[in-house]
Amino acid sequence: MERAPEPENVTPAASPAPTTPGTPGAPLFSSIRVDSLSYERKSLPHCKCFFPGGWTPNHSCFTDFPTPTVSLTRKLGAEFVGTLILIFFATAAPIVNEKYNGAETLIGNAGCAGLAVMIVILATGHISGAHLNPAVTIGFASFRHFPWVQVPAYIAAQVSASMCAGFLLKAVFHPFLHGGVTVPSGPFWQSFMLEFIISFNLMFVVTAVATDTRAVGELAGIAVGATVMLNILVAGPGSGGSMNPVRTLGPAIATGNYSGIWIYLIAPPIGTVLGAATYTTVRLRDDEVEPSRPPRKFTQAGAEFVGTFVIIFAAAAASIVNEKYGGAETLIGGAGASGLAVMVMVVATGHISGAHLNPAVTLSFATFGHLPWAQVPAYFGAQVTASISAGFLLKGVYHPFLHGGVTVPSVSYWQAFLLELLISFNLMFVITAIVTDNRAPRQMAGIAVGTTVMVNILIAGFVASALHLLPDYNSIFCPKIRDRDSEYQSVNICRPGSGGSMNPVRTLGPAIAARNFKGIWIYMIAPPIGTIVGAAAYTAVRLYNDDDQVDLRRR
Repeated sequence: MERAPEPENVTPAASPAPTTPGTPGAPLFSSIRVDSLSYERKSLPHCKCFFPGGWTPNHSCFTDFPTPTVSLTRKLGAEFVGTLILIFFATAAPIVNEKYNGAETLIGNAGCAGLAVMIVILATGHISGAHLNPAVTIGFASFRHFPWVQVPAYIAAQVSASMCAGFLLKAVFHPFLHGGVTVPSGPFWQSFMLEFIISFNLMFVVTAVATDTRAVGELAGIAVGATVMLNILVAGPGSGGSMNPVRTLGPAIATGNYSGIWIYLIAPPIGTVLGAATYTTVRLRDDEVEPSRPPRKFTQAGAEFVGTFVIIFAAAAASIVNEKYGGAETLIGGAGASGLAVMVMVVATGHISGAHLNPAVTLSFATFGHLPWAQVPAYFGAQVTASISAGFLLKGVYHPFLHGGVTVPSVSYWQAFLLELLISFNLMFVITAIVTDNRAPRQMAGIAVGTTVMVNILIAGFVASALHLLPDYNSIFCPKIRDRDSEYQSVNICRPGSGGSMNPVRTLGPAIAARNFKGIWIYMIAPPIGTIVGAAAYTAVRLYNDDDQVDLRRR
């Protein structure tokens, strides 16, 4: 039997969340909420420091907050211990990787940091909110989810924990500590952009699960840990994947290595504030959960844009990183990055727009009456625009390696078409079950759909090159593509199978940015057919009320 949460950490919903227009069936997520990351579920009161006549002495922007239920001393203690654990383990993994000649791999480094975040949130989130990051603290405070008066104390606890972890690592792993310091491996501007983007992604998800009662707060630890793992898979080889000023600061002080440290002190706070602002803009207002007040079209389109942008950027970036760094991602890492991106975006935006993130999914929902056809153009517009934006951002950040992120067939066209059809069928069968059937565990939608994406990519093929690993395969299946924007005569791109797109806009944006349209018709036609057949298959086998009554009589 599930243990009831303590009263001070629970914000019960007045009633189950009503169906969100545009979201298939009932809302993706509705349940009693467990507060795990923020000071208050709802925004703190608006400041009333000024009125037309001037200053109001009876109010303060810094002290007019609800009385906290946990003492500040306990919060700071939890924040110190949590940050110490996070910095030690997130830094120890790359040190071990350096000391033992790549034993951890990039996947191990990312997994260690993500798991550390997850367990600390589960252990201390109900005490301090488990910020563990000055950039997150500033992001919360900027939008009244945390009192500014407590910000200096939180940052001091986080910085102290970081320095303690740094010198503890130095004592344990000397002389291999340099492997744990996050430093740029390329131009400073490239690392700045990567840190900004991944910090934005982190805070978008954190704001969703920590401040919105419609998101799945119980999955906060898993969602945020998965986001950290995803971000390191994408940005680790380039910038180190810090996302956190104190992740860099403590090890840097312990080693005396301050190369590019300004990047890690400036980019994450900017990214987190913008990420929190973006979620605040697209989140549903209180009056929009009533059936009589449908959500603003801008809200749904905005959520679709951000979610689609993140999954296209992450999926293509993982492939590009694998090409650029000689197979650092591996097939499992690339598939994991795509699956994690889908999972965290479903958790973060599913209660707003339904988290389609794919024109083929939108088309299938509309075909079977789960989405009004009138909303389809707005969804398509947001998804296509996000894909093209992500494609050109990838081109700016990773030039000249963009071709590694384009899905093109490396087998015959009919084989690639069949692969895309089958994996799109599998994807939509699972989505239809989780999203439209009340008997399915809807709270697990993100995990179920993300896992399906990962399995599909493992089967249909990873989109990156590993030329040094597969020389015979390359000579037969990998096409030579001239990169007109680079100094190289040609690049050899190896994509076993079809690349595992499942999504027309996964292919479209990077293809436009790279000007590589080889076999693009496959990715425009096969996924919509596969998703419609998948939705039809689940609709044919699902249980209805009459079936339930028959089953009960049989029992």
